[in-house]
This record gives sequence, structure tokens and C-alpha cells, in this order.
Amino acid sequence: MNYNEIIQREKVRYIDVKYVDLLGRLRHVTLPLERLPAVIERGIGIDGSSLPGFKGHEASDMKLIIDVESAFLDPLFEEMTLSFLSSIHVVQGDGRFSDDPKYVLNKAVSKICSETGAKRAVFQPELEFYLFAALDHDETELSSFYSLEPIEDPRPYGSYHAALPGDHTADLRNRISSVLSDVGIDVKYHHHEGGAYSQVEIELNPAEAEKAADWIVISKYIIKALALQENLIATFMPKPINGHPGSGLHLHQFLADENGRSLFASGDSPDGLSDLAKHYIGGLLAHIGSLTAFTNPSTNSFRRLKTGFESPERVDYSVADRTCAIRIPGYVSKYETRIEYRVPDATSNPFLAMAALLMAGLDGIERELDPEEVKKSSPAIPCSLKEALDELRKDHDYLLKDGVFTETLLENWIEIKEKEAADVDSRVHPREFRYYFEV
Repeated sequence: MNYNEIIQREKVRYIDVKYVDLLGRLRHVTLPLERLPAVIERGIGIDGSSLPGFKGHEASDMKLIIDVESAFLDPLFEEMTLSFLSSIHVVQGDGRFSDDPKYVLNKAVSKICSETGAKRAVFQPELEFYLFAALDHDETELSSFYSLEPIEDPRPYGSYHAALPGDHTADLRNRISSVLSDVGIDVKYHHHEGGAYSQVEIELNPAEAEKAADWIVISKYIIKALALQENLIATFMPKPINGHPGSGLHLHQFLADENGRSLFASGDSPDGLSDLAKHYIGGLLAHIGSLTAFTNPSTNSFRRLKTGFESPERVDYSVADRTCAIRIPGYVSKYETRIEYRVPDATSNPFLAMAALLMAGLDGIERELDPEEVKKSSPAIPCSLKEALDELRKDHDYLLKDGVFTETLLENWIEIKEKEAADVDSRVHPREFRYYFEV
């Protein structure tokens, strides 16, 4: 629907301009509706030096340019507010900011489509998260703790696809799905996941890469807010509970022709995969170490990856094995043949994660990598954020092709994430008191 029609019909009073920072966090600025014509014409000025990893104080003036086609009536404001997604531009030169995550993904999609003849890159996200009644945590020089209050108890035979009345948040997920649909996000289905204490999943429909990344960011925004309205807390933290399944952000993906049919399909191959798909898989496996720096960029990410519960453990691909980094869904039609990359989690910036995956896949296509050969010599999935960042330092040329990623972005990313890792690593862990306090 045209944004002017929404304004007329809903008596909109404010506009809200949303954008994504380097770390994938959603940010916004709100203006009276009367400012919309000026915003469309000139954009909105922002201070890039106040955003981690963007600009220094000496060249900090930037601006947001809204996408008028992205307008949706924001369900989370009391006053009628029309939200727009936006891209980040530099003031000098009046062009796109090279390290704007949305622009990085745009460049990656353009690059892989131009090199392969594909018309679009398609992604389908699975959003896994936990819901809790309360969270308390603190960390000082003399104390360190967290406490989560669950809303349901563990079941003796598991929680996967638990039915009512045991599925305590089915109505909330229905409400979330309806609101997502109202703002233009297509939900495939939702269900209780395998984790006790209300781990759930909302899976979205396939969409072109840039739209899929937008959907992830806006879905998290809506899920968290609607949970709070029910006095619940939604967390996408990869491993919030020891001894229970972690939450991933599995990314199904394929390259498509002009009719939306998968170019990853082949009727001549025993596994149904085209050479294009196999070379793409070879690229992901070859670069899995450095990819993890973008798909799993938190210290908590590796608590999920190292502890089973169907989290990916092997640098391999398989039609059915959920412990492999890449799973080939066996129940889709040949026109939708896709791969499921099971490594990522929602601490990632989805724009940068998808861009990195596309560039790794493209490298595999260009080098005609055989995944069967690659997996014999591929490094293991990193065991820590520090290891992943070390891999990114050693292996990043494929990301820099045609300026899709820039050296500055990689340097800033590594610097920010190394500080996070060092900060967490330097803290005394409560468990250490059990082992070492009485030595």
C-alpha cells in the first residue's frame, strides 16, 4: 500500500525512521509527520561517530535516506506512527556509506548475480528464541550472577512441538505472527522448540536476501515488544541455559532464476544438487572459520556450538544430519532446492552474515570447489570468538572482492569483537569458586 494511503486512512501523526548499525542493532529517530516531505527530499542527518565502528569525530556527519516502499504502520507506538527503513549515506560525495550493512549485502547480491547469471539470492530464516518471566543479573568486583524465572517446567519426553495446554505461548505466537503479517512479513509457521522453559521458533517464508535481512531485524523488534506486553522477556541469546538446547538462526538459501526457481536443483544428480550448488557449498565449507566471525559473533555463540543438542558440530553437508554445518532439506520440491546453513545465531548482523555467506559461496563457484574434497582439509568450526576472529584475520580476501566488504569494516569489526571477547574472558566466573576457592 502507498504510504500516502496509510497516512490518510490511519490519521498518522509521526514517522519513525529505522536503520541498522554495524553490530546489527536496530536504531531509530522519530519526527512529526509534517517533516516527511523534507525527509524524503534531503534525508536525516546523524552523527556517525556515535555509532560503533562507523566514523571518527573528524568526519562524522552522515544521513539516513528512507525507502518509501518500506513503509508500515508501526504496531508498537501508542500514537499513530508510520515506520520507514533507511540506508546510510555519507554527506561528502552524497553517496552510499560503503560500510552500511544494508549496502554491503546489496553489493554481495549484485556481485553473485552478475557472476552466476542468477536473478536473485533467496534466504529463509528460522528465528529461535526463549521466553522467560523475569531476568535478574549483576556483575561487580564482588559479585557475579544471573537468575532466570521460567514460565514452564521441563517435560519428561521433550518439548519439541509440545501441544496445548503445555505449550504456554501458542497464543502469543499467534498474535506475533498476525502483527508480522500486518507489517508485511510472511510467516511460514511457528511451534514450540526442543528446549524446555519455553524455547520456541517462528519460521519466515523465503524472500530475497535484502528483504529477508530486514524481516529478521523487524521480527526481533516486534517479538521482544509483544512479549513485554505480556510481561515476558524474549531472548535470542544463543545459549541462555546450561544443559538445554541453544537458539540458532538457521539460514536456508539458494540462487534463483527470473521465475524464482532454484538454480541449486539438478535432476541428473543423485542428491538433487546442481554443480552450482555444490561449488557454493564448497565455498562455505572452505571459509567456515572466518564466516563464523560474522555468523556467530559473540562469546555466548560458542557455548551453543560446543554442546550438542543438534547444533552443528561437523564441517560437512548432508541430506538429513542436523549435526552437519549444512543440511539439505529432503522434503522440498526441485524448484525450491536449497541448503540450510545451521551455524548462525541471532547475535549476528543478518546483513553482514548473509553478505559473507554469498561471497564465500561465490568464491566456491569461481574456484569450482568440490565440497567432498574441501571437507577433508577444512578447519574445524572455531571453538571461541577469539579463534573465529583469528580465522577472519587470515582468510578474508574473498570478502574484499569488488569492494563488497572493506578493509575498514573488517578492522572495525575485529577491534570491537576482540574487546568484547577480552572483557568476558577477564571476568571471574561463578563456577570457578566451586573448583578453586578452597585450594
